[in-house]
Amino acid sequence: MLKYTVAILASFCCAAAFSEPFADWNKKGAWETLDENKTGHKFELIENYSKKMKNVGKLKVCPQKWYYGEIRPVKRVLIAKTPEEFKGKFCFEAFADSIGHFTQITIRFSDSSGEIYQYVLRGAPFKEGQWRKFEVPFGVGETPTVIFGGDENKKIDYPVYFQALIFDGSRNYVEPLHYYIYNPEIKK
Repeated sequence: MLKYTVAILASFCCAAAFSEPFADWNKKGAWETLDENKTGHKFELIENYSKKMKNVGKLKVCPQKWYYGEIRPVKRVLIAKTPEEFKGKFCFEAFADSIGHFTQITIRFSDSSGEIYQYVLRGAPFKEGQWRKFEVPFGVGETPTVIFGGDENKKIDYPVYFQALIFDGSRNYVEPLHYYIYNPEIKK
């Protein structure tokens, strides 16, 4: 019996070590959006959203001003100090009040020079009226869709930080819409 208990505890500890939630997700003011005056976007944390979901982020997007919605942590979040550490999936649950606007999910990382590595999940539409789990693979072994900024050498200068979660959409959509985000985490 002791042998099985140790095996179960070891499995639990290993699983916990490879899932890293964003520590500040549940704190008001820990995440922000692009310039609200320029974009019309707004991000807020809804406390006690439901019994299952304590704190849910709500991103208001105004596509007629700025077609994509972006949220990012106020404090930099270290993802990898070495190439061996820069591999995994950015995971979260989300819900959209209107799915006609949505085109893709994008995540961005920045290296020590400020160069941006962008990874995209296409063809993963929201389901009308339903929460959905998303996983965006990133890092070593995955090809970024776009690399820009920083020293522009297209070579990762470690360490690497998480920069942003982006909901891309159609530029032709007129009405404001809302994305609800729950439990963002990095799984390695």
